[in-house]
Amino acid sequence: MIKVSNLTKRFGDNVILNNINLTVEQGEIVSILGASGSGKSTFLKCINGLENFEDGKISVDGLSVSKKDELRQIRTFCSTVFQRFNLYPHLTVLENITLAPIEVLKEPINSARDHALLLLERVGLTEFSGRFPATLSGGQQQRVGICRALAMRPRYLLLDEVTSSLDPEMTGEVLDVLADLASGETAMLLVTHEIGFARKISSRIAFIHQGILVVDLPTKQFFSAAGGLSDGRVAAFLSKMELR
Repeated sequence: MIKVSNLTKRFGDNVILNNINLTVEQGEIVSILGASGSGKSTFLKCINGLENFEDGKISVDGLSVSKKDELRQIRTFCSTVFQRFNLYPHLTVLENITLAPIEVLKEPINSARDHALLLLERVGLTEFSGRFPATLSGGQQQRVGICRALAMRPRYLLLDEVTSSLDPEMTGEVLDVLADLASGETAMLLVTHEIGFARKISSRIAFIHQGILVVDLPTKQFFSAAGGLSDGRVAAFLSKMELR
C-alpha cells in the first residue's frame, strides 16, 4: 500500500500540507478533491519524491520515499502522469514510452517495443508511434503520457490534474482511457476537478481544504447528506463546481 503518516509540508512560513494521514491499498482508486491551492498537487509530489517534506513519513509497499535508494525502487512500480504531459520532444512516441522500461527495468528492447505498441493500440494511437510529440494534439499527448506510465507495469499510478489543460473533447478522450484503466488491478491516486468522473470510478474520495485532509470516505458516503456533504467545506466546494 501507499501509506502517508502525519505528513506536513511547508514553504517558508506557509504550511501547505498539515498532518495528513492517508492509505491507498492495492487496486483502490482514490480521488483527491479540493479547491485550487489546497495542496493536492503538492501532496502527489511528496509521494513520488519530487517534493521534500518537513514532518511525517511516506512509504510505498514498505519502502520509504525519504531514502534515495528506496525511492529509486519505488519509482520502478509507482508511475506518475503529469498535468503538462512532460514528453521528451526529441523522441518519437514509441521512444518516449520505451525509454524507462529499457533503461530502468532493463527490459529487452523488443519486449519493451511490443508492450508499448499494445498500449498504443489500447488508447487508439498505434499509427502515431513514429511521430514526435509536437505533431500531436493535447489529448493525444496525454494518452501517450498515460502509456508511458503504464509501460513500467506500475502497481500504483499517480495522476495530477491530467485533464486540466485540455479542451472538453480532449478531456473526454483521456477520461475514457482512465475509465478503462480503472477496471484493472493498478491502484490509482488522482487529483482532479472532474467531479462526475471521480464519482464514477473512485472507491474513495479524499477532500483537502487549506492543506488539511478533512474528509476521507467511500465514494457513495462522500456524496451523501449524512456523509461528506455534512461538512460545510465539502458542500460549498461541490456547489461551486456544479455551477461551472
